[in-house]
Amino acid sequence: MKAELVEEINDGKLTPVAEHELVTSFAKNLKEDVLQRFHRNKTDKMDKRFTEFILIEAVRALLDLPPVTFYNFLRSNKELRSAMGLKHLRRLDSYSEF
Repeated sequence: MKAELVEEINDGKLTPVAEHELVTSFAKNLKEDVLQRFHRNKTDKMDKRFTEFILIEAVRALLDLPPVTFYNFLRSNKELRSAMGLKHLRRLDSYSEF
C-alpha cells in the first residue's frame, strides 16, 4: 500500500481511493499469508471453497456489503477480483450454494 495512503488513513481520512487500496491490499495479504496455509496439494475442493468463503466474508465485512452487492462490485472491479483470485466461489450462485 502506498505510503501517502497509509498516512491519510492514519490521519483519519478514508477517501474512496484509500478504501479501495486498503481492501485490495487486505485481500492480497489474507489470500497469500493466511489462506494459503490451508491449501495443500491434497486439499479437497470443499476445503478450498471454505477458504474462499472466509476471504469473501472478510472482504465483504470491510466493504460492509451484502452478498449480491458485493458480487456486483467484484464484477466491475478487476483489481480486487484479481487480488482475491477466486476459483470456486466466483459467482453468487456458487457462494449461495455453499
